[in-house]
Amino acid sequence: MYWQRWFVLPALVQTVLAGVLCFVPLFNILGYEFSLATSVVAAMTGYGLGLKAPDRLRMLPILWAALAHHLPSFVLISLNALRVQNCDYFEGLGFFILLPGLSALYSATLGRLVGLTVFRRRWLVTGAVFLAPLILGLWQIYAECPIFVYDHLYGYFAGSLYDEALSIDSRLLLFRAGTLGRVLLLSWVIGFWRVGGSGLRRLGALGLTLSLMAAYEYTVGRRAFYVPSRDKLQHYLSVQIERPNLVVHLPKGTDLKLAEKIADDHSFRLQQLEGRLNLHPSLPIHSYVYRSSEDKARFMGGKNTMIAKPWLHEIHIHDLQAPHPVVGHELAHVLASELGCFLGLSTTG
Repeated sequence: MYWQRWFVLPALVQTVLAGVLCFVPLFNILGYEFSLATSVVAAMTGYGLGLKAPDRLRMLPILWAALAHHLPSFVLISLNALRVQNCDYFEGLGFFILLPGLSALYSATLGRLVGLTVFRRRWLVTGAVFLAPLILGLWQIYAECPIFVYDHLYGYFAGSLYDEALSIDSRLLLFRAGTLGRVLLLSWVIGFWRVGGSGLRRLGALGLTLSLMAAYEYTVGRRAFYVPSRDKLQHYLSVQIERPNLVVHLPKGTDLKLAEKIADDHSFRLQQLEGRLNLHPSLPIHSYVYRSSEDKARFMGGKNTMIAKPWLHEIHIHDLQAPHPVVGHELAHVLASELGCFLGLSTTG
């Protein structure tokens, strides 16, 4: 089956992509960045494999094909290590399995399900399959604190490419365990659909599968925090100090004298900026101060990158210290949003 058109075209797309990335800095080694780019494309090539596979094929050969169509790109990026030194080849291999590997399995399963169940306006359903996760991911970045996105179809976006030497952690493993569970459950639904039965029983099997998927996201996802939860973040940053136009959130257990010093430092920097820019915030600015870069990476992403979200009037920094070397810079981003229009980003020099 591997020489047939339904398999060759997706494999060719992945091979060409890998060949191009071999000459793109940061993406030219087997690591997170290469796996991320390949994973996004795998969402489409894997879906095409599932949608166009011959009707006679069962699910297992399609899943094997979804993995096999990555083989040429894997060989190319591995050979590229002869000209570009890899930092940690085996961790890169882990990212390759967890990101494009599982995205291809999941997307192939979705494609097969759509091919079996949708006969009219299939293009509309396909568009929803691809657009819905993108819209939800963008909404999460816009409305919630985190800048990372965990998406079963497209993979894992860490939020900042400034952070180097990303590693595989338990959260990514739990997230991808959920993806694998989705593949198995949807494959069961597909097998159930193929053998026939009443429409009510088919819908019941699909409903049960969707319920189990939602339950995993709500329990494991929220506990591992790959599904954002402001309640959990506020529990971690439960010490709250208010100053004029400012609310400073600090980790539970922070020494109160240190908390006051940090809040005073924030207030002093904000007053300086207000005087220099002749601006005042229209809403209180919320500053989320994490105990360490590791904690910040866990709750909102950007391990080594301090971040402002001007449209939400909030900043995210790490290290409990006063004076803080970056707080003025991040406050300036938010204060300058009073001059901006789109997402509070300043358009005035």
